[in-house]
Amino acid sequence: MGAGASAQFGPALDAAAAKPADGSDLRDFNTAKAEAVQLRRTLAALRYQVNAQGQGATACFEHLHDGMQQWTRYSPEQSCLIATALAGNPDAIIQLPGLPFSVKCGRNATAQGMPVAPDSGLLQVNNNSGACRIVRVALGTAPAYAQKTASGAFQPLTPAQNALIASAVASAPHGGAKAVGPGFEIRWGTNATTPTYPQPPHTGLILVGPQGGSTVIRGQWGPLPVFAGGPRGPSMPPVYGGGGGAPAAYG
Repeated sequence: MGAGASAQFGPALDAAAAKPADGSDLRDFNTAKAEAVQLRRTLAALRYQVNAQGQGATACFEHLHDGMQQWTRYSPEQSCLIATALAGNPDAIIQLPGLPFSVKCGRNATAQGMPVAPDSGLLQVNNNSGACRIVRVALGTAPAYAQKTASGAFQPLTPAQNALIASAVASAPHGGAKAVGPGFEIRWGTNATTPTYPQPPHTGLILVGPQGGSTVIRGQWGPLPVFAGGPRGPSMPPVYGGGGGAPAAYG
C-alpha cells in the first residue's frame, strides 16, 4: 500500500481490525450489515485508489458552494466511491453513505433546479430539498481530459495531450497558461478567462484558439478511451469547438 493510500484508509482498516474477529460485539443484523457494507466500500475504494496511483492519479472530486463561490473537496473515501462508480458507468448515480446527497453523472447530471447538465458532467443533489451543486474533478488531479466540441459533446484527448495538460497544471496549480500548438493555448484556474468566458468555467480549464475562440476542457474519470490510431492517439487532432480552426497536435 502506498503512503498516500495508507494515510487515507489506514484508520478505517485499523478500526475494523481492532474488533473481535468472531463478531461477538455485533448485537443485531442491521448493525452487522451496515458495518460489512462500510468495510466493503472502504476496501473497494482502497483498491481503486491504489490502481489509480499506479497511473499517477489519485481520485479527488469537489463541489461548488455557489453563494461563496468556493470549491470544497469530498473526503478521500467519497471521492473514491465516485471514481469507482464512474469507472463502471459514466451515467452513474451515487448515493453518498450516511448523507442525504446523491452525485449524478453524465446524462443523469440534471435536477429540477438544473435541467441541463453542467460542463463538468457531475452534479450533487440534496435528496430532500432538491438543491444542487456542481461537482468537478479537482483541478490537476484528473488522469484524462476531454474538450467540448461544437455539438456540445465532450471528446477525449490523446494520452500525450493529457500528459501535457497534467504537467502544466501541476507546475502552477492555481492558474496559468501554456502553448499547445501554433496559436493555441491551454488556460486553467484563475487564468482560464477569455471574452467568451469572462469568468473561469466550472471545469477550470479552457482551450483558446488563434482567432480568440475558446472551448471548455474538463477532467475525466472512468474507462480511458482506446484510440484508433494506437497508443500515440489518432492521426487527426480533436475537433475544436471555439472557432479559429482545428488545433495542431499538442506539444
